[in-house]
Amino acid sequence: MNNTPPKKLFIFIGLLFFLSSCTSDSKLPRIRKEGRILMDSFVILQIPEEEASDEVFELAFKRLTEVYEKFTAHLEGTPIEKFNKGKENIDDEEIIFLIKESIRIGSLSGGAFDITLFPLMELWGFYSADYSLPENEKLEETLLLTGLDKLEFNDMGELVCGRVKIDLGGIAKGYAVDEAAAALRQAGIKNALFDAGGDIYALGFRDERNKLPWRVGIKDPHGEGIINLIGISDKAVATSGEYERRFELGGKSYHHILNPASGRPAEGKSSVTVIAPTAKKADAWATALFVMEVDPALELASKTEDLEVLIITSTGEKLSTPGFGELIID
Repeated sequence: MNNTPPKKLFIFIGLLFFLSSCTSDSKLPRIRKEGRILMDSFVILQIPEEEASDEVFELAFKRLTEVYEKFTAHLEGTPIEKFNKGKENIDDEEIIFLIKESIRIGSLSGGAFDITLFPLMELWGFYSADYSLPENEKLEETLLLTGLDKLEFNDMGELVCGRVKIDLGGIAKGYAVDEAAAALRQAGIKNALFDAGGDIYALGFRDERNKLPWRVGIKDPHGEGIINLIGISDKAVATSGEYERRFELGGKSYHHILNPASGRPAEGKSSVTVIAPTAKKADAWATALFVMEVDPALELASKTEDLEVLIITSTGEKLSTPGFGELIID
């Protein structure tokens, strides 16, 4: 399998260093920053120096690694890898919890978020980087292997293998960030900023004394730089964009965010940014809303509790929920 980090990883690394330079005022607390390759991404953790220690960073990175190794479909011997090969049901309570949360968001979004697209991602070559444009007949055959309705739980609460293959990548990275943040809280750390390849969680404040939030940039999907700078505290940000993982064939670009209904890349949007209380929620809803049609997506986002959303359409139009603008820093 190709484990090359998606393009948004490098975008947000650049943004975080950019933001660091923007917040270098000597009156602000000094920040200790460390980065590591984890979860097929470059993960950056920032903590004010007065709270930072080697042990704290190790604690957070260890929890991220634990979650990744449990939830990935792409390492031999993991519960999901064995499930996908038809070897074992999934009975792990933590994995079942995230699967059921995925099903819930899938239902609320009318099927736009779907963890059963593993065969389609294989068909297009997004796992192996051996890209291809599927023929219509093969695409239709593969679609028959997907669908949330094919997920089956037995009387013991196990997810039964043999019917579908799953990939929790659209929610598990966010969940890992949430878990790492929870580990820091339990250790007494009040303030930190995670960026796990673009799944971002802001714990506490950049400057707790003055209640200054962490500042995060939102990439312009149609150019270089950022289109907005937002301030967040105890919130998560996730962006799904057509620029993340893609390939070109015959002069046309194809990205990896597939529409479960058609099996083809979703159309109509360049990026969707979601702000939510947890990274897992932001992560999953960014994908779901990207797949949906623009107007229904914005309407659903406006009705969904604790979501603020910015949609940038393929034509460059910017649409957002009412509360999104309140988080923008001038």
